[in-house]
Amino acid sequence: MLALCAMLCACNTNWGALETVNYPINGEWDELEINSAFDVTTSDEVTSAQVTIGEKAQQYVRVEVVNGKLIIGINKRDFSNNRKATVVLPNRDGLESVHVHGASSFSPGRPLEGTDIEVELTGASMFDGAIYAVHTNMKLSGASEATVQGASDELELDASGASKFNGPLFLCDMVECDLSGASRASVTCCGSLDADVSGASKLHYKKKGPDCVLNKNINLTGASSAEEK
Repeated sequence: MLALCAMLCACNTNWGALETVNYPINGEWDELEINSAFDVTTSDEVTSAQVTIGEKAQQYVRVEVVNGKLIIGINKRDFSNNRKATVVLPNRDGLESVHVHGASSFSPGRPLEGTDIEVELTGASMFDGAIYAVHTNMKLSGASEATVQGASDELELDASGASKFNGPLFLCDMVECDLSGASRASVTCCGSLDADVSGASKLHYKKKGPDCVLNKNINLTGASSAEEK
């Protein structure tokens, strides 16, 4: 029985030698969704989705635009992306909404710029990039992590389930944050900071400049802490 189980597991996880294949992107998109443990970047050097993955998994790769959203993932329920397939997408002006799930990551090759930028990370996913926006909405859950540079007039941050937001180089005027479940955040602001910090979470904050007047409203519960750096 153990030998049979081992054989079945090997069949589900051994997808052959890594190969790079180009998948066309058909349609306009201003939203991105990444699933299935893909590591995704962007570049000016490509015009299609350049996917590096095991040769036997190529038939299951999903690169599809649905209602203005580009979806990257795998069309196979029992797929195990144990070799961390990678994707290089063309840089996209006007990309304002990013959703990263299932231990995937997104590192844009150029800043995300717009009036309203939304980044959602779930299931141990990661974001590393620059954002320039009027309003930025960051949602992190399930041990996800975001590292952000750039600037935003307003930052709305929700981090739960041991997630982490690294934003000492993300310069904001107003910050609203909700940290729970042993999450951590580091923010930089000048103007106002409203924070609810619970469940053994930690908030580190600093002023954007020496002349900043920072109005703070920080609510701490459940062995949480807040510290000015």
